Amino acid sequence: MTPKKEFEEAVKRDGQAWVRESVKAVLEEVFQEEMAEHLGVGYRELSPTR
Repeated sequence: MTPKKEFEEAVKRDGQAWVRESVKAVLEEVFQEEMAEHLGVGYRELSPTR
């Protein structure tokens, strides 16, 4: 494989990893908001029953 092709493949992998991590972060944020709404308390807050 030529150095140019190797570089292009590395950039493609890095881009895919960046997208994957970004989607993961957004999903985690949505999950936290849904749980806070469901439980009636924010992240790391306590309710009277927990």
